[in-house]
Amino acid sequence: MGKAKRKQLKENASRKLITKAAFSRHISSLSVHSDEEIWECCSTVFPSMKDIHKHVALNHIDKVQQKAKLLQFSEPCKKIRAPNADLCLSNTNVTDFKCSCVNKGFQVLLFYHYVSITCCQEVCTWQKDLGSTLKLTGKIRIASEGINGTVEGCQCATNIYKNNILGHPLFIAMTTKDFKSSKGNGQSFDNLSVSVCPELCTIGIPCDSLKASNGGKYLSPEELHQTMENLQKVSSDKKDPLLLDCRNFYESKIGYFEGALKPDLRKFSYFPEYVDSNKNVFNGRKVIMYCTGGIRCERASAYLKQATNCEEVYQLKGGIHRYMEKYPTGYFKGKLFVFDNRYSIGGQDSSVVSNCQYCNKPHDSYQLCSTQHCRQLVLICEKCRNSGHTTCCLLCKKDAAKVSETKQCTCTRNRLRIPVEHDS
Repeated sequence: MGKAKRKQLKENASRKLITKAAFSRHISSLSVHSDEEIWECCSTVFPSMKDIHKHVALNHIDKVQQKAKLLQFSEPCKKIRAPNADLCLSNTNVTDFKCSCVNKGFQVLLFYHYVSITCCQEVCTWQKDLGSTLKLTGKIRIASEGINGTVEGCQCATNIYKNNILGHPLFIAMTTKDFKSSKGNGQSFDNLSVSVCPELCTIGIPCDSLKASNGGKYLSPEELHQTMENLQKVSSDKKDPLLLDCRNFYESKIGYFEGALKPDLRKFSYFPEYVDSNKNVFNGRKVIMYCTGGIRCERASAYLKQATNCEEVYQLKGGIHRYMEKYPTGYFKGKLFVFDNRYSIGGQDSSVVSNCQYCNKPHDSYQLCSTQHCRQLVLICEKCRNSGHTTCCLLCKKDAAKVSETKQCTCTRNRLRIPVEHDS
């Protein structure tokens, strides 16, 4: 095959990719914002993906082609540094961004997407440029296995940011439903951090050795809710599904699903070792896993399948975040811990499931241990804090008074690295 022929084939492949991205973005723009997959166009409601695809292909291919012109990529990662020219699928000029929000307020977006990325540094540069231009703060991780981010900004800025992500050829499989939103306060993050990392969530196993594509089956919030309802009607039995919380101990301390197994783990990277030490708990069981937004369960469920003889492994699609949107007074009790300066968000359920460390009264608002070298999250009510209790343990209090430093405070020293569960 000649050089000219190869070039032509490459250009044809690129055009197909661009058109596919534009088509996907157009379909996404027609989605009705509800809990079901419904699209609306030309005053008609389309209940299935097949129907809306057919309608757009027959009646609106011209609009798709117009959007495709805004994606002039010769290769997926070329020209990635010019978001206003190559990545934005709206008429908004990102380089000249000015807030146009009528109601001033802040929104936090939580999202992730597993996809092979061979140009991580270029994607990182694009994200830094885009986020800075839109005056966003947050944390974004780029890895060869995909993207994982939480950003905060005004409503119009986060909408433009979301559209830019959806318009990029690398993320053509994403839809608006892959973004979870919550109310921000303008101070959820101190700055914008974008970095290239070995893993999207550190579980300690190389991406090519543990793939999210091998994870458990997805369970929708509706399906989980129905499962929980069924469990309330029958007596607890080892044949019942086992709910497994994949978060850290300080997360499940302030909020959890009733009846779930909540491993007393300090770091997510300890999860594989925890599974290896507790195989008897999982073998032969149907396991339903959940975490904040779903990302940790993707590879954690793959490891559980790989390391144990579970009967079936499921993962909650969209995590607790999506479940609470659908069922704010459902089976999740307490608050949802979030990794930003808010520390937690909550639904309409006002139940408090945790207590002040000193007086044991109901309390679920985290603050940092006041000792500079420790800075662990600690639950101390306002009354106890005003009485001088501001540290996580007596050792930290002594260190603070002496302005000394201990490598490990009592809290960390007394916590087992890997707890062993009783097989009941």
